[in-house]
Amino acid sequence: MRGCTQLRWVAGVILLLSWMPGCGEDDWEPPALPPPVSVYLVKPDSTGDFPTIQAALDSAADGEIIELADGTYAGDGNRDLDCGGKNLIVRSENRDPQVCIIDCAGSEADPHRGFVFGAGEGRETVLEGVTITNGFHDNGGGIRCWGASPTLLNVVLSNNSATRGGGLYCAFSSPRVLGVTFYQNSATLGGGVACVTRSAPEFQNTTFCANSSPDGACLFCRETSSPTLHLSILAYGADGEAVYCDDRYGVCQPVLTCCDVYGNAFGNWEGCIADQLGEEGNINENPLFCDRQDGDLRLQDGSPCAGDGACGPMGAWLSGCE
Repeated sequence: MRGCTQLRWVAGVILLLSWMPGCGEDDWEPPALPPPVSVYLVKPDSTGDFPTIQAALDSAADGEIIELADGTYAGDGNRDLDCGGKNLIVRSENRDPQVCIIDCAGSEADPHRGFVFGAGEGRETVLEGVTITNGFHDNGGGIRCWGASPTLLNVVLSNNSATRGGGLYCAFSSPRVLGVTFYQNSATLGGGVACVTRSAPEFQNTTFCANSSPDGACLFCRETSSPTLHLSILAYGADGEAVYCDDRYGVCQPVLTCCDVYGNAFGNWEGCIADQLGEEGNINENPLFCDRQDGDLRLQDGSPCAGDGACGPMGAWLSGCE
């Protein structure tokens, strides 16, 4: 009987045999495999499975994947994108944001942004490997999250503008922001990000560089929001201090661990984050970007953010300028 039990166990693991002679239960069948996930390809010239990104979003079902071929996406159907509450994965075909670009072409007279997540999307909704640029809107020049908590992975938000949250606006939400770059975004409140109304986004390995706002060049926080930042760089913000908390409508509690806050025009570890410098691996040192003026935010050899200390590598980019 021991031999029969062992044979049945092996058969079940490797799923090669539907029954084992001499072991009984000859009607045993392997468990059904899950159906394959549908993957749809969208191309900038409209020759893919769907003519635009929005057309793919409208047609796809929960759990399906939309891949974007390399190139620049522009115009209606490729901006102001909305998943409509579905849990979808939208990703570049090669996972490289430098060659897959959504150009919003927004302006004060004709506002547009990249994505809006506002129908309860959860962490299973993923945006990966794209650049969103030239957005202009009131709340969230690049991306707006309202009551939704998607995952943003390896995304670049650059040269977007807004009243609140040049790159990203969060309200009633807790998105996961992993390996994301905020570069040269601007806003009245929160050049990179604005967190308002009980928002609790999680930032990890994020790079903020050269964003601009008089109230939080990198991050603005209001109305009992509690963003967390880990292994992130907040550097070279213009017009304001790195992080600004407006506590008139409830105390904000941003928490930073293993972060470098450096070179911001009107202060680094100031205000609501002043007591966190020197704690939990937080530092105030030049991150030594390869070429921040040209947007090359990789780290030079010897950077204090490269991961040689108590923390792992900080920021969204690896070391090495070659």
